[in-house]
Amino acid sequence: MLVERSEIGVPLAHEREVLRQAGIALNGRPVTLWEISATTAAVPVLSGVPNPQASDVELDLESTLRRWGAPIVQKTRWVGCRLRDAGIWIVAPVRSRPAAPPPTGVERRSRERLVLELAGLSLGAIAAAEEGARRRCRAH
Repeated sequence: MLVERSEIGVPLAHEREVLRQAGIALNGRPVTLWEISATTAAVPVLSGVPNPQASDVELDLESTLRRWGAPIVQKTRWVGCRLRDAGIWIVAPVRSRPAAPPPTGVERRSRERLVLELAGLSLGAIAAAEEGARRRCRAH
């Protein structure tokens, strides 16, 4: 089940557009935004396509984050899609700063992963701008 909500007040239309454009760059794949719940489940928040299929929004944490040893932290957000129908998931965190460059200088991430990294950065920038606007409003 897709839950369309934004706990940080980001306009959903902006988030959805980032997801839609990432999906286009990924050959029409449905791209989804998840938030990690208190029970460390990936709760789908929004998809770049209207009425996505359940298989496009039900992230398998075991085969993605836990397999890589990535920390599963409550309230963090992730963006991702399947590489093929019923295939493996590829995900990237939503964050406000890019990851450090590869230590060797040679990029090892796939093009698909880089598209999702950029989508995660875009979503993080939108959230940061919204949070900054809310802080300015509270200060007045």
